[in-house]
Amino acid sequence: MIPHRPGARSRRGTAGGGEDSGLSPRMMGAGLLALLVFLHVHLLTPYTNSLDDIKLVTMWAGGGLCLLACAVLALFGSLRLPPRAVLVGWCAYLGVLILSALVATASYAKWSAWQTLAAMGGATGFLLLAASSVGTERLVRGSLRFWVVVGLTTCGFGLLHYAGALEHVLAAIEALAGGQPETDSRFYELVLTFASRREMLSTILNSQFFGNFLTFVLPVALASLVVEFAAMRSGEPTRRWVVAAALVAAFAPLCIFWTFSKTAVACVPVLLVAFAIAAHAGTRFKVLRVPAWPWAVGLGAVVVATAVYFGRADLQQRLGTFDVSADSRAVIWQGAWTIFREHSLLGAGPGSFRLEFPGVRSPDYHLTAVSNLTLYAHNIVLDLLAETGIAGLLAYVAFLFGAFHVAWRAFRRAASHAMRLAVLGYALGVGMLLLGGLLTPMIRWPVGLVQLAVGLGLMLGTSQTALGDGMSEPRRGPFAWTPRARVCAVLVVLAGVWFAGSAVWSVRFFRGSVANNEGLRRVHYAEEFLPRLVRDPDELAAQQLRMLARAAEDLEESVRLNPTFVTAYYKLGHAYNRMGLVSKTLFRDRLASASQRGLPPPEELDRLVALLDDSIAAQQRALDAYDRLELYAPGYAETALNRAIVHMTVADSFERRARVESVAGRQRTPHVQAAREQYRLAVAAMNEAAARSNKINVAMTQALLHERFADALDEDGFEWREQMLAAGHAFRRTRDLPLSVFVQEPGQLEREKADQREAALRGPLLFARAGEWLEAAADCEWLARAYPGNTGYIARAAEYLERAGELARARQLVDEALERHPLDGELWLWRVETAAARAERDGSWHDAAVEAYTLDALAREMPGMLDAEQVNRMQEVLRRLHAVRP
Repeated sequence: MIPHRPGARSRRGTAGGGEDSGLSPRMMGAGLLALLVFLHVHLLTPYTNSLDDIKLVTMWAGGGLCLLACAVLALFGSLRLPPRAVLVGWCAYLGVLILSALVATASYAKWSAWQTLAAMGGATGFLLLAASSVGTERLVRGSLRFWVVVGLTTCGFGLLHYAGALEHVLAAIEALAGGQPETDSRFYELVLTFASRREMLSTILNSQFFGNFLTFVLPVALASLVVEFAAMRSGEPTRRWVVAAALVAAFAPLCIFWTFSKTAVACVPVLLVAFAIAAHAGTRFKVLRVPAWPWAVGLGAVVVATAVYFGRADLQQRLGTFDVSADSRAVIWQGAWTIFREHSLLGAGPGSFRLEFPGVRSPDYHLTAVSNLTLYAHNIVLDLLAETGIAGLLAYVAFLFGAFHVAWRAFRRAASHAMRLAVLGYALGVGMLLLGGLLTPMIRWPVGLVQLAVGLGLMLGTSQTALGDGMSEPRRGPFAWTPRARVCAVLVVLAGVWFAGSAVWSVRFFRGSVANNEGLRRVHYAEEFLPRLVRDPDELAAQQLRMLARAAEDLEESVRLNPTFVTAYYKLGHAYNRMGLVSKTLFRDRLASASQRGLPPPEELDRLVALLDDSIAAQQRALDAYDRLELYAPGYAETALNRAIVHMTVADSFERRARVESVAGRQRTPHVQAAREQYRLAVAAMNEAAARSNKINVAMTQALLHERFADALDEDGFEWREQMLAAGHAFRRTRDLPLSVFVQEPGQLEREKADQREAALRGPLLFARAGEWLEAAADCEWLARAYPGNTGYIARAAEYLERAGELARARQLVDEALERHPLDGELWLWRVETAAARAERDGSWHDAAVEAYTLDALAREMPGMLDAEQVNRMQEVLRRLHAVRP
């Protein structure tokens, strides 16, 4: 590297990569890129619950702006395209995306495909502008400094967050507000969100993403550290940049360790070793006069020891999550591979993984860390195979191969050691992003996609500059409408149209996100804050209904602005359902109060019925919201389960309406029929939910639904018996399902155990009601094995076996139990009562008398053997035997 001499005039850009002077179009493009990237990474906004919405807005509008800037640079003669092979590979990949979107078999995947294409168009703008923005060595060095600033702010915020600084900020805000701040304070909600989750070290809001982001910044900071240190030793005033880069190099591994992003933690030693070997082999550190290695090793040892000391409390817990991560990846990868096998050539369509995955997901996904909503395959290769098929994967690999081939040539042939280090830093950073993409969805999310596109662009641009493909300044003088200028003008117009379209869509998307956030905040206020503030039930219900109605208006506005906003549909259904539940609760309380005074007058009954009608209407709107959601995202989260529960609630409301009409002496049949129809719809939705998930709460809800439907039917009918048997089998399934390994909610395991015990107890009763005596007996035998101290289950099993005509088996079961519990009164009573019944049928009085008098003698010798009820049953048996005595 040639050190800069103070006072010397900078040479204008040449083919050799000279220095810029003045405010050139290329420097303006570099500044625009830096601003957009910084906003994309660090834009804190309280206007939307999901910061990813802001990242999308930045990517769509910012990417369109970058495309427009590239067209303008081309018009001024300052645009440098990537090498032809790289550009062809990228265009081939975009072509496969378009073709895959056109032939996507599922119509509901179209919206996701075109949004993904828009995102990739924005990424193209970032890539091209980044590649063109580092046409001189000065701009390359400025880009390294830019990432040092980004890394320093990221690490600084992360360390302050981890240290609990935001908790003090939150306390200060509450103190200034005199306790609880206004719930409409978006800034307070933002700080509360960060302070409540210590592991979120960045606005990226995810430990995996935060760690992978720093694995890109770290090698760039190391390259900048060496370059700036060499410049400082040559006499340049770069001490502050040396210190800044050194802080990033020290703090980035620390933040990665304390966040314990497992993929990033594994990447750090690989990254450091690769950087050291490549830098030593390619630049010979002696030329750059880097300090002795023992000092660097010692500093690294101090950093590692500090991290282990302060993070030792979480280290063991974090290490124990490897098996959970492996199991979850296995479930997701299996689903992605299944999608690829069904759509091998062009995939299921860009962005379709989250739409297709619920249909191929293993029902026991919840036993690992797999969530209800899985957006990506956590592996870039499988993502590409599932969404774009083998054609998309080959095009993408060809593009990456071409890009890294250019970087390899530049690293070998660059005359400047500083340029070699810059190429190395960017190449390692991009390589770490791709390596992390094999285990995380980092480079599929907006924040990772833009980072990857910019990193690839900077790697390509730096490599071209290092190879001597520098950019000259635009020609001065009057503008000439040459054929090239005319083509560039057309490109400016096309890019302007693209930017206008992306900007308009981004504005609509942002407004929809804001409306969605307002709706979510109002739902949260109605559910969490109002019950604490309002004590009167009627006033509480009235305020909740008003707040939920406003929330529904916000969410309806959100889906009007963005009809593909699946999250808003989901929350809209929830808001309407809550409105229905509030009205139903109000009906129940007022009916109970009115019933205490006797039969309510007709006008009061009408007012109560109106509340019930409001509840039914609100929940019908909830079902409509879920139906609209199904158009864009079939199987989204647990929509089928929610729909089943809402149908069941509506059915219950119709049943209540029927009872009220019956009390009033009016026609109840239409409401009874409506309730049964709602139960049928609930069963259909519930069966769909149970086919996709074998969670204990899902199976339990299915069992309860079948039982309630049976109770709503005419007993002893075919449909009644069918529902009773379905309920019994669902209870049995609930009983046998494994408990959750990955606990997601407080008290979840306790609730699951309680559900399983209740299911085990209720199952045999339903089988018995349906006359399936063998099934009932089998369940009782299971209970006897599960609870060996309770011999009542054996007696019930024997009773059911006797009813099924399996008397010998029942006697054997009881005899075996009496060998273990020879003084059990319940088992002896079963033998005596069974013998008495047989004596009444066939006259075998002697055998029954032996059984009865044996038990009577035992009971006299051991007074505690039979309780009062059992003594009465024994006396009844003796009277029956006396009546049939020969």
